[in-house]
Amino acid sequence: LEDNTLVVFTTDHGDMMGAHRLIEKGPFTYEQCYRLPLVAAHPQCQAPGSVCDEFVYLHDLYPTFLEMAGRPAPAVPDSASILGNVLGRRQPTGRDSIYSAFYAQIFPYEQRMVRTRTHKLVYNRSDIGELYDLAHDPWELRNLIDLRETRSVQDELLERMRAHMVALGDP
Repeated sequence: LEDNTLVVFTTDHGDMMGAHRLIEKGPFTYEQCYRLPLVAAHPQCQAPGSVCDEFVYLHDLYPTFLEMAGRPAPAVPDSASILGNVLGRRQPTGRDSIYSAFYAQIFPYEQRMVRTRTHKLVYNRSDIGELYDLAHDPWELRNLIDLRETRSVQDELLERMRAHMVALGDP
């Protein structure tokens, strides 16, 4: 088994642990909840200890496991095998942004988020939106939503969000 076993360590969500004066998880799209650890080890890895900085989703693990087992993966929007990256090959996922949808935890709270390498836009149905410049404000302390100087970034991220929603059939 040690010659062909893939070991994956990850989690389904992060936890605020006091960041932004919050605890738990929930309707928070801060990096502490959405940027998750994913560590994979396989004896055939060509670059042990390497780091992959591609955008991946947890649901990418399903087609990855199927590919390892020699089984075809069903066609699922926004999900793809990351086996090449797990094996240390630098294979682009083709993603230049990621998308998430949140519906409720204890109480209904619809929220959508799109993140690029440099910015994050959050749509909150019942509250003010959020826009962060992650390159200059990695702790997400200054909300730039609806500022004149960030309007073009905000508009571009809204279009990306709409594209994700259309592709996934998210109303």
